[in-house]
Amino acid sequence: MNELKATLQTKNGMYYCVISYKENGKWKLKWKTTKVLAKQGNKKKAKETFPKIIADFQNQLSEKENQQIIENNSYEQRIEENKNKTFLTFIRESIEEFKVRIEETTYDNWLDIFNRRLKNYFSVYKELDKIYNEDIKRSKYFSKELKICEVTQFDIEDFYKWLYDCGLKGSSVAKYHVLLNLVFKRAIRLKVFTLETNPMKDIPKPTIAPYTADYFTAQELKTLFEIVKGEKIEIPVILAAYYGLRRSEAIRSSLVIDRFPK
Repeated sequence: MNELKATLQTKNGMYYCVISYKENGKWKLKWKTTKVLAKQGNKKKAKETFPKIIADFQNQLSEKENQQIIENNSYEQRIEENKNKTFLTFIRESIEEFKVRIEETTYDNWLDIFNRRLKNYFSVYKELDKIYNEDIKRSKYFSKELKICEVTQFDIEDFYKWLYDCGLKGSSVAKYHVLLNLVFKRAIRLKVFTLETNPMKDIPKPTIAPYTADYFTAQELKTLFEIVKGEKIEIPVILAAYYGLRRSEAIRSSLVIDRFPK
């Protein structure tokens, strides 16, 4: 409890109870009127008001301190809540937060890589219905849910190595790298990590091999059209061939076309 000291002082013809108290390690003064006129014979009457004035002020200080504790707890509590979220939950929440400022195709792509290899690699082993590339050796399987605050540089590097071992190219691994970089930047903003403790800090961006285009000849396209004729992928293949669309663009365009009445 705050140690309070009080003295009797006069100001503007009235007696005041001047309270000395400590706040943040510094002594301060608070003037409280006794509502007693400063004249001969009234000092005793003025000092009789001290116990109530001091008690009321002590209550004010206690309420202020309690409010600060509540506010601080709320701030600290939110940090702890974020720290204790599982890594996968934090990634999923991050993707939803990013949704408003990324292209829809990027959002769909991030959801896909989350629901596939990220989720498969970092999920609890006994809860996995299917293990991707089970023949590929992993550095570890997780016996309990990994919290975001527990993720280390080595966990991410082991994950990247597994992706390469599974046959993914640098361009594919780079997509995971972009997403995870943004996830951990969000973790820094939410006070889970600092710039210095960020697990991604020393992880280099995956090397992307220069793209070498390989075009279909007219005869090859004709043969391809005959092969896919009547198949579900016929429209995406035709769109990609004629307009040079990427796979995701061709599929999305074909889905839009399917909505139109025939």
